[in-house]
Amino acid sequence: MAESVALYEARVASQTAQLSRMNKGLDNTQDHGDEDGDMIVTAEPPRESAPVTDDDLRAEEQAIIELEQKKREMEERVASMERDLGGLLQ
Repeated sequence: MAESVALYEARVASQTAQLSRMNKGLDNTQDHGDEDGDMIVTAEPPRESAPVTDDDLRAEEQAIIELEQKKREMEERVASMERDLGGLLQ
């Protein structure tokens, strides 16, 4: 059960990060370290990707809403189980 919650939390975090990157635009730099450990910033070639449509964003938002709802339901179930176990241990 906890693994399922963790899985959904990871998906929500991933999708939130993707949405944040879409909102900020693409960052075309990547950091590389040299032999001394100093950071060198180099430009990446632009990535070829399909444009993001409003329908794509709505679908992602809906998926996030559904995952958050499942997460809340699972958290409620876990809390209920903890209460049940707490009653058994007393």
